[in-house]
Amino acid sequence: MYVVDRNTMKKEPTITYEQGVELCRDAMDEELWKALTSIGDDKAPGVDGYNAYFYKKTWSITKDDIEAQSGFIPGRKIADNIILATELVKAYSRQHISPRFMVNGETTPPFNAAKGLRQGDSISPYLFAIFMEYLSRCLTEVREFEGFKFHPKCGIMQLVQSVLFGIQAYWSQLFTISAKVLKLIESYYRSFTWSGSNTITKRALIAWEKVCLPKLVGGMNLINIRLWNQATIAKTCWDLAHKSDKLWIRWIHLFYVKNQQFFIAHIPKQASWMVKKILNARLTLEQT
Repeated sequence: MYVVDRNTMKKEPTITYEQGVELCRDAMDEELWKALTSIGDDKAPGVDGYNAYFYKKTWSITKDDIEAQSGFIPGRKIADNIILATELVKAYSRQHISPRFMVNGETTPPFNAAKGLRQGDSISPYLFAIFMEYLSRCLTEVREFEGFKFHPKCGIMQLVQSVLFGIQAYWSQLFTISAKVLKLIESYYRSFTWSGSNTITKRALIAWEKVCLPKLVGGMNLINIRLWNQATIAKTCWDLAHKSDKLWIRWIHLFYVKNQQFFIAHIPKQASWMVKKILNARLTLEQT
């Protein structure tokens, strides 16, 4: 397993031990208030979020109730919440069902259902900055080696693998992406790989299927997004078949699978499109 080389980190400016301890301590109420008041009144975390003015006026009441995002708790992932939310919104569209919640053991009055999902974590930009700083120091270090040169395609390959692939990787874990969309994404990958342009071209020196093969067999070790999509959906299906400690899994087993055997259970018509695609991946699991 690759680990961070401390010697590489020490070649550039680093924080002191005392500064590190200071960064790890809990934030004080005064610091939180100072950070909040530095935000413009009309700023909000999203189109459906409360703005800073609301928190400033209600800080004495809300400061102890601000909750952390649950998507980064060990054993959980944001995708779990999205799958469950999709099912709930789908359920609201059924006949004789009015959207409402339970508050203190009592149902709320019906309200108009609407779709809207938001994700993000305040620490993500800092983790990205730390990673890029370490990568920059590693590249600076290898430049000192005599005779070292970057491969002409090195930068392009890294952009395709990390940036372009990363854009669709998250959604590939949630949805079975249509063949038409996957073909379009691959066209942009291929065009950028061979021409460095974001305009789709037919220029290609090697078939894309071969480019996605491992380097040991003559490929460039790029990830085949079609296979990636199939594999990630199959992994979600495997979770559904073997894990029972997640709310969305308990939901599907309670309302859809019921007492049936999972791998032969009928896919109900009232299930959301997402759940239907996940259950369809059972065939992939049976073939492995």
